[in-house]
Amino acid sequence: MTAQRAILLWEVFVDVKWGEDEGLFKARVTGRRIIVTYEIEFEDESWLSVRREDVYKASEELPLKIKQRL
Repeated sequence: MTAQRAILLWEVFVDVKWGEDEGLFKARVTGRRIIVTYEIEFEDESWLSVRREDVYKASEELPLKIKQRL
């Protein structure tokens, strides 16, 4: 078995639906990235999904990259 064949065994094909009125599109998965997100609920009961690195507790010190922007 060649390396190229081994890669082909792991190819994944999916159907993607972009919107409610759109049809399905065929797609091939070429990679993956796992990102942990948190759902933040505000006082008005609205929600926002964000990456952990974009949310800070009041007790945490801000990262240097954020301090430099201020």
